[in-house]
Amino acid sequence: MKQLAALMTHPENGRFTRTIVNRIWHRLMGRGIVHPVDAMHTKPWNDDLLDFLAVHLADNRYDLKKTIELICNSAAYQSAIPSRESAPDDGEFVFRGPTVRRMSAEQFVDAVWQLTGTAPNQFHAPVVRMKSSPQSPDEKSTPLQAKWIWSTANSASAKAGETISVRTSFEITGQPTRSVAALTCDNEYTLYVNGRKVQADANWESVELVGLDAHIRPGRNEILIVAKNGGSTPNAAGLIFEARIRRADKSETIVATDATWEWTVSQPDGRGRFAKTPDDWKKTALVAQPGVWAGRVNPQLTALLNRAAHSNAGMVRASLLKSDYLMRSLGRPNRDQIVTMRPSGLTTLEAIDLANGQILADAIANGAKRVAAEHRDPQELANWVFASALSRSPSDDEQKLLVELLGMESSEQGVQDLLWAVFMLPEFQLIR
Repeated sequence: MKQLAALMTHPENGRFTRTIVNRIWHRLMGRGIVHPVDAMHTKPWNDDLLDFLAVHLADNRYDLKKTIELICNSAAYQSAIPSRESAPDDGEFVFRGPTVRRMSAEQFVDAVWQLTGTAPNQFHAPVVRMKSSPQSPDEKSTPLQAKWIWSTANSASAKAGETISVRTSFEITGQPTRSVAALTCDNEYTLYVNGRKVQADANWESVELVGLDAHIRPGRNEILIVAKNGGSTPNAAGLIFEARIRRADKSETIVATDATWEWTVSQPDGRGRFAKTPDDWKKTALVAQPGVWAGRVNPQLTALLNRAAHSNAGMVRASLLKSDYLMRSLGRPNRDQIVTMRPSGLTTLEAIDLANGQILADAIANGAKRVAAEHRDPQELANWVFASALSRSPSDDEQKLLVELLGMESSEQGVQDLLWAVFMLPEFQLIR
């Protein structure tokens, strides 16, 4: 891998950097400097531009974000999109501005989720959108507080298949503004917060960062984790968990596994509730020999918590989730399918799924309940939808039509019709 990376980034390998920046330009502008992007042997419409971007990428140690930032801050990217009449297809290509292009599958789903408020609470990919380091004095790195725990200190030879439920409770004063947790367990765990299942995993080497904004509340809170050891013979077992809960005044509450947590052999149901209240709760024990995990896992926990605790809690993006039927029909390729560019035209399958697909219909239906509850006045609702989806106000004719569609008071069915109509507009689906 090191040899391959060295060959690809060798100063004499100009093809690699030019191929990369050409595809970024194509994604952002709608047409590559070399077009099509797979034909890098053909003449670019601007050799100097291609060379400049390639050198810029290499000089910035192949940081793609730097290249994207450079292009997006350019007058070329920010210029007006030419009309089709002013951009003839025949003859030598002349750059007149970005071309009209459709949103990708992930962009379309993100836009629908953001407008309807139906984005999932958790992502599938272990990626955290955050600043790389603290930027102000009140964002100093906090050492890891959590300890590895189990039912006994001598967990290096825990019983195969041993399953325990551990818990702790804590009080939160004031409204939390940011709540994140990181955890892992050898061999597997299921996390419940205030009686709701939040996360589960069966790989102790992968540290999961979990957003708890939707689960932590002012007052008393309970963390319950069902931890299970694996294997067929006695082997090492351990659990570690730490949550960082911040408030508007920058104060922070840390909830971390230690010897004050309790455990029982009883297990809850799928909703984190016990059929019979356990009467055998005991104090957990600090693992006597945590070194088998600490060297590999603890640094991940510390880094994730410190960076995520100071990040903005953004919406979960479709690109961090497993592909579903809607995204696949809109052109998102499978992970095992290598594609250099996605089709730009609307296919029959996409049109059918946009018109009748259950996934989109469910998102619109669920979003309509929230939107209708928050915007009862039809005129105010119409203005909000247009401003949020199209960045403009509805025209007089559109306003009359929308009020007629919604009736005297915004009903869920009327809001569904309005959202679907807006999502189907070329003005919504096309990037201009």
